[in-house]
Amino acid sequence: MGVLTIAAVQATYVLMNRDATIDRVEELTEGAARQRAQLVVFPEAFVPGTPIWIDTRPIWDGDDEWFAMLMDNSVTIPGPAADRLATIAEKHSVWLVVGVQEREPNGSTIYNTVLYFSPDGRLVDRHRK
Repeated sequence: MGVLTIAAVQATYVLMNRDATIDRVEELTEGAARQRAQLVVFPEAFVPGTPIWIDTRPIWDGDDEWFAMLMDNSVTIPGPAADRLATIAEKHSVWLVVGVQEREPNGSTIYNTVLYFSPDGRLVDRHRK
């Protein structure tokens, strides 16, 4: 039986900045791959971060600005952010698992989703919670 090297990433995201957070995914995945990780796993809701404000005030009480930022920075599938994550997996030849805030391309529902990318850059599965 072979050995599987796993990198469980514990890092900070750039809150409500999808592209900067994906830059962090790239940087941290590159470092893990250099250490021979074959599977790189990021936390729940890593891209674009956890909507922490929902625990600090009544639901939707003045959250319009935050919700708009969440909508603007959520990941759509298919879409450019998911494509970037696929490219990162392929570039570093790793299985990449990333928690994202996902929204439908034409909707406003936000899903807490985990995406699974293969070393050849394919989105092989997603799980909505």
